[in-house]
Amino acid sequence: MEIKKKYIYKDIILKKNRQYNMPVYQRTYTWENKNCKQLYDDIKSCIDNNSTHYLGSLVYSHESEKHKGSNFYKYQIIDGQQRLATLILLLKAILDIVPEKDNETRKKLENAIYNKNYDDEYKLKLQSIDDDNKEFKKILNNNMNNLNELSNVTKNYRYFKELLKTEQKYNYKEILSGIEKLIVAEIALEKKDRPQVIFESINSTGIELKDSEKIRNFLLMGISNKGAQKTYFDKYWVSLTDIIGNDNIENFFFDYLVMKKGSYFNKEELYDYFKKHYYSINNIKQIGKDILRYADYYRLIICNNSNLYSNITNKKLAVFKKIRHNTIYPFLMKICDDYSDIQKLYKTDVDLTKIEKKELKKRENEFNLIIDLLENYAIRRNVCEIPSSSLRRFYASLYNTIFEKKEYKNNYLTAIKTYLCTTVKNDAFPKDDTFIEKLANINFYRRSSVLKVIFNYIENSGNEEINLEDLTIEHIFPQTPDIEWKIDLGKDFDETKKYLNTLGNLSITGYNGQLLNKSFKEKREILLKLYQDGDLKIKTINEELLNKKIQKWNANAIKKRASRLSDYILKKYSYPKGIDNSLKFNNYIEEYYDNKEEQFMIDHDCPLLGIRIKGEDLKADTYMEAYWELLKKLYKINSKLLKQLAKNNWKITSSDRIFISTDKSLLSNPLKMETNNNDNIYIDKTTSRDLILNIMVSLIKEYKDELSIDDFCLLYDNERY
Repeated sequence: MEIKKKYIYKDIILKKNRQYNMPVYQRTYTWENKNCKQLYDDIKSCIDNNSTHYLGSLVYSHESEKHKGSNFYKYQIIDGQQRLATLILLLKAILDIVPEKDNETRKKLENAIYNKNYDDEYKLKLQSIDDDNKEFKKILNNNMNNLNELSNVTKNYRYFKELLKTEQKYNYKEILSGIEKLIVAEIALEKKDRPQVIFESINSTGIELKDSEKIRNFLLMGISNKGAQKTYFDKYWVSLTDIIGNDNIENFFFDYLVMKKGSYFNKEELYDYFKKHYYSINNIKQIGKDILRYADYYRLIICNNSNLYSNITNKKLAVFKKIRHNTIYPFLMKICDDYSDIQKLYKTDVDLTKIEKKELKKRENEFNLIIDLLENYAIRRNVCEIPSSSLRRFYASLYNTIFEKKEYKNNYLTAIKTYLCTTVKNDAFPKDDTFIEKLANINFYRRSSVLKVIFNYIENSGNEEINLEDLTIEHIFPQTPDIEWKIDLGKDFDETKKYLNTLGNLSITGYNGQLLNKSFKEKREILLKLYQDGDLKIKTINEELLNKKIQKWNANAIKKRASRLSDYILKKYSYPKGIDNSLKFNNYIEEYYDNKEEQFMIDHDCPLLGIRIKGEDLKADTYMEAYWELLKKLYKINSKLLKQLAKNNWKITSSDRIFISTDKSLLSNPLKMETNNNDNIYIDKTTSRDLILNIMVSLIKEYKDELSIDDFCLLYDNERY
């Protein structure tokens, strides 16, 4: 690799017989007017101060080829493509305003933009990637009649022309002189250099890449042959965006890797985890095929329009997105993979016998029942106000926990059902007593997405389906009741107000704008008229609003309606039956540190089994043993740091007591660590659980460059109810 300081105009753009190619893995042209304005201001600053301006790096690899008897150089831009493309657009904008009589300037600019005396393939010095290249070609070839006005290429070209036309201080020659003062760090890669490693280490001044873009570049930079690179890009990356859409790619890779890893990690580490996953397989085609396989499942799960599954299945999966229960996606992807054979029912190129079709239909039915079970679990958990803080980790490890014994897959639905109903703590399937009580009393207005799903079921359990998606949740007893409500309810007013946001007082009519704060009787008259005219379609959830026998809308009426609606809900979301207590799950309760509460939220008496640090499980029967195991692990990770802490007589912030030292006389109950180098590291032995937990968390925070607190958890025996 060779790095040189270069003037981007004179030493790079103006050079003859060369072409700059943007490889397929590069993102499309993303610079906007604001980026162009900054570049233009930097150019004017060069003129004002008679100084240079550093643009950043331009990284490329190149190959030479014979063309018409001469050496023609093609450069593949690894980094800096946005700046280079923008500068060439600016040069074209300048060329387009230069008077015909100024032959010298026009010739100079034409030599910068074009390779003269070459055919179309080699004529333009800039070849962008597919989508952008069309607009670059049109502009550089003066084909201005059918430009795509939505393209950033077109927008920025027109923006530069407008800036140049309205420029008050400098003429086009002076602007060109400013461009001549722009410098870059030119980095020419050799064959032995690894482009993706170089790319990652560069601190560019352009727009930061998303992790999914880094993943794309990582995969494609590893392919040296340009043709093979383009083939892989089209076959795998373009196919991926076609399947799930560009906006979903970032989340897809996160959920894909959580599913593969079987444990949760911070999203900021997505790119690093992908590289680890890649190197564990080290087969780019296998990786590509696997990504596309799971992308098909992801389309079903989040897009809900997969033609590889029935409309019923697509519709069932849509509920998780509606209620924002997206932490379940990695678990759903694993289930989809286990039931991938049901796709044969919808593939046009697969011929099935009647027996095969019947068997696959049974499999599809079980798959749908699993989705129903998980919807039930998600809804009950939400209604019962169980904190969602543990869900990410719970779902990440759930598949491996349930199916650690492979034979449990022979009883798939029962295994999931049994585990969810017999696990302990917050993650257990909420039972009926809690669910029924919460249905009547929680603030459902703050759970409008869940309530819409529930109302949708109640209203559409008949034959005619009514779309409630775009309608708003309404209050029968209004949020701001007027004097008429107070007079009508009298002494019941304050009691009724307590149920304002509960199930019994919330509805959907589609006519909220007409009802607003009107009295109960007025609302009923309006809705009765709409119902009689055939305009009010939402009837089941609004029975009470159409019932003339109900004279007052008070607390009692609200509770009766809540009871009626709860009967529907319990029918749909009933507590699972068919639990098989013979199934034994060798799993742990994982207790993670709660950063918000600044403690471990341990609310059970299950026995300690050990700790998990960086994915490694270490056995420990007591908290002191757990502390000891952690110290040994930390010593392996960075012995110098632990020795330095001991040398400094390490304490925790909440205490003046020394807990780690090289001088055992400073400790009340010293215990020496056994190390390979026989280092003098002593710890102060203690039996206090809370103190030990505080010490362990504080130590992990000392290792902030190597560890995150999310890399550590306590493991407990999962005693079942």
